[in-house]
Amino acid sequence: MFKQWLKEYFSFTKKERRGIVCLLLIMTLVWLLPDLFPRRPAVSATQLETLIKTRPELFSGDSPTHRRPWKKYEGIVSTVERTKKTKPFYFDPNTISKEEWKKLGLRDKTIATIQKWLSRGGRFKEPSDIDKIYGLRKEESARLKPFVRIAIKEKGYSENKVDSGRTKPPFNKPYRKRQEFSVDVNTADTADWIALPGIGSKLAQRIVKFRERLGGFFSVDQVGETFGLTDSTFQLIRQFLHCPNPAVKTMDPNQAGLEELKSHPYFRYNLANAIVQNRQQHGPFKSLDDLKRIPIITNEIFEKIVRYLEIKE
Repeated sequence: MFKQWLKEYFSFTKKERRGIVCLLLIMTLVWLLPDLFPRRPAVSATQLETLIKTRPELFSGDSPTHRRPWKKYEGIVSTVERTKKTKPFYFDPNTISKEEWKKLGLRDKTIATIQKWLSRGGRFKEPSDIDKIYGLRKEESARLKPFVRIAIKEKGYSENKVDSGRTKPPFNKPYRKRQEFSVDVNTADTADWIALPGIGSKLAQRIVKFRERLGGFFSVDQVGETFGLTDSTFQLIRQFLHCPNPAVKTMDPNQAGLEELKSHPYFRYNLANAIVQNRQQHGPFKSLDDLKRIPIITNEIFEKIVRYLEIKE
């Protein structure tokens, strides 16, 4: 009986056999199709530099077809144009000046990011750290990394730390000790947050946006409530945070509408709707303590939201 079922299951009509053959041919064609067309070779920075000299119309927009076939390489082209006139030299990224960064071919915006980070106590510990510079392209980092010489202070003398592990004669410039710094959680911008360990540009933007939605921080611990900020990272940066002016933006629970209340991270829809409904049924709140008559407002919730509420005349 099993043989009969097997025979019936694997038997095909003439039309079905033709369909299977066509399907196999299509699958084979799709598999071989990429090999039938030549692939565009990768363009290196050296080849682009040659193209700039021999075919400038491709990059200037003066082509008769008014097209920019190399537009996706414009970032590399601008880097080539900027760096072909520069000659790399040995430098310490912790002590180098703005003018020297320019001589190395860096953009003003990138230089400003580096200097602001250094001014807040940041420090390059090894040559590979320049890979982490926000705004520095990979080709720029690869070009500069062999010339990085970082002065370190150990056992009372300074020496140059290089990738090969060999030591070079010490720098003439004195070693700059790491400066202690702190961040005001209510006034810090994204650059200030990025200067902290473990904080990138996206996380810095989330912290600033969370602060704006709250209306300001009244405690350093509120920073730890930011979405995506792990507790381990928060504990790492907590020592650098302070909140000297915990002034926050307040709302009047007797005047604020449902939309205004629920836009605040601490209220959301359920709590905002409960406040509005209670106000309509029992009249305006005479004091903030009257909010405790709402069943869903526990003492813990009350302590969080009371900072952002104020009954105004």
